[in-house]
Amino acid sequence: MEPLRNSIIGHLNHHVDNEEKFHQELQRMVKKEGDEIYSLLLNILTNESFSSSEARKTWQNIRSHQKSMSDALGRPVSLMTATCDYFSTIRKIMKIPKLIELKAFEETTRSSYSDGLTGLFNRRYFDSALTSEIKRAQRYKSEVSLLFMDLDHFKNLNDTYGHQGGDHALKSVGAIIQDQKRTEDIGCRYGGEELILILPQTTKVKSLILAERVRKAVEKMSFNFNGQSFKVTLSGGIANYPVDAQEKEDLLKCADLAVYEAKRKGRNKIFPYAARTEQN
Repeated sequence: MEPLRNSIIGHLNHHVDNEEKFHQELQRMVKKEGDEIYSLLLNILTNESFSSSEARKTWQNIRSHQKSMSDALGRPVSLMTATCDYFSTIRKIMKIPKLIELKAFEETTRSSYSDGLTGLFNRRYFDSALTSEIKRAQRYKSEVSLLFMDLDHFKNLNDTYGHQGGDHALKSVGAIIQDQKRTEDIGCRYGGEELILILPQTTKVKSLILAERVRKAVEKMSFNFNGQSFKVTLSGGIANYPVDAQEKEDLLKCADLAVYEAKRKGRNKIFPYAARTEQN
């Protein structure tokens, strides 16, 4: 969901002086992704939530209202002006709208969803994003995989190098994940030394390829803190919707069980979930 949101914001910023071009790009995205794009757009503009069908109709009404305002005033009326007027005087879901630059608002919003140490999204965002991606996979009969990662022997690392050393390792691993993941993947810190990647439209086989890339990058890196050098490894588990689970909680449980199996088999490994994992 985040890549689509960022793409819409990018088009809004890039085509701020050419609304016709923005509408063309918007229609291209709708053709590819469906009416969900309208929901995201209206959420960006108003911070309100709309179903896909409601968002499409609302967007058509805003466009019609924009034309009516332009005809009445005898001059072009911007999309932002028409949107604000529509929700203030027609739909009336805004009583006292506040003007704020979109970029500043998005930065503030993102900070509330970001983990301050790793730069990844936080647990709160993860819960929302995974729910959205599973619903999206259901709608388009697609797949979504979950890569659950846990730094090996993290307690020993903290005991040896202190919590600042542990934080340094987590921050560095977070940067590796950001560098190795694809644009559409969603990286999150689940808690402590647990990190997660949500992989939209990705099979378990393709997830394993990406996971191994992350694991090897961490394994190769030499961490330096206060003049001391040390190595870090991670163990990971992969679970897939709809292959392994149908619900968010079950998918997370399957990925967690696969992590446990990876650690049980010696650590510094990635294990895809299999039904036999629960039996061991």
